[in-house]
Amino acid sequence: MIYLAEYRLKRVQDGYPFIPLIVNTERFTFNAGITVFCGDNGSGKSTFAKILSAACNCVRVSYKQMQDDEFVARTECFAVSKRFSPKRSFYFSAEEFIQFVRDVEDRKRDALCAIAEIDAYKTLSDYAKSLAKQPHVDTLVSFENFYGKSLAEVSHGQGFLKFFDKRLKENGLYIIDEPEAALSSENQFLLSVRIKNAAENMNCQFVVFTHSPVIASIPQADVYEIQNDAFVKTDWDGLSDVKFLQMFFKNKDRLF
Repeated sequence: MIYLAEYRLKRVQDGYPFIPLIVNTERFTFNAGITVFCGDNGSGKSTFAKILSAACNCVRVSYKQMQDDEFVARTECFAVSKRFSPKRSFYFSAEEFIQFVRDVEDRKRDALCAIAEIDAYKTLSDYAKSLAKQPHVDTLVSFENFYGKSLAEVSHGQGFLKFFDKRLKENGLYIIDEPEAALSSENQFLLSVRIKNAAENMNCQFVVFTHSPVIASIPQADVYEIQNDAFVKTDWDGLSDVKFLQMFFKNKDRLF
């Protein structure tokens, strides 16, 4: 399923986020259920991911408000066209996920503390206490339903996979930035399988920004590499990261 059909640059202003990649990309058309963008550090992947997520009004997997980012003030400069409206969408950044986990745990602790304080009131009836505690109980139940065991009690990699297991739903648009940051190669493959299955069987669309040759290898994905501050459609074998790893595995002893 393709929800996000096209991105357009309406006008250019000075300063961030108008880096060369953004200025050079006046229009981009999405033609596949999975689109993968690859590129070196500092090439502009994350900036473009944030712009897309803001233009699509994606829920951000963070309790930090989108308004904190300078680029959000410039969203009048960007536009997107959709073929259909997804039922849900989110923007996931591995960089922000660890803080997201901390925020979830903080909110759970706050709810537990509030419940304990209400229980300590001797002047309230049991019925009044139950009414006062209900919003905090609802908070705990919602997190339990979403994530089960505490995300803070598992490794970062397990937490990533658990998050996607719980949050990938049908008819969704998902923009994901460098999910490989805390994943082993095997877990990168497991995440790739989840993305592929959701695109094929759950009517989902994914836009993924990654360094990972494993994630970039998802069958039927459209793959682009940032070259000379522009997106260039590239076969998996032609990706710079793939070429480097192939060369490295053949010549690692000599290289060192």
